[in-house]
Amino acid sequence: MFRNINWNDVDNVRRRIIEIPAMVSSAEKYHNAMRNSDEQSVRLESERTLQQVIFSIMADNMELFKQFQDNPFFKKWLSDLVFSLT
Repeated sequence: MFRNINWNDVDNVRRRIIEIPAMVSSAEKYHNAMRNSDEQSVRLESERTLQQVIFSIMADNMELFKQFQDNPFFKKWLSDLVFSLT
């Protein structure tokens, strides 16, 4: 999926995408939402936390950040992936 994106550093992007679900699931607000909220609220908190994670890794991976910000299909895919894995 997303082979049409010309990543400059494929290995770094792949490594970061693999790390992101763990980073999201370790957030306290996300844990609280999973314990105390309905699925829709958990989904919203997942997306908020993912946004924060993407900003936190921006310096290390501007490519990934740019795709997340500018490519709605990639953003949806990554959001769905993180939500399903966490």
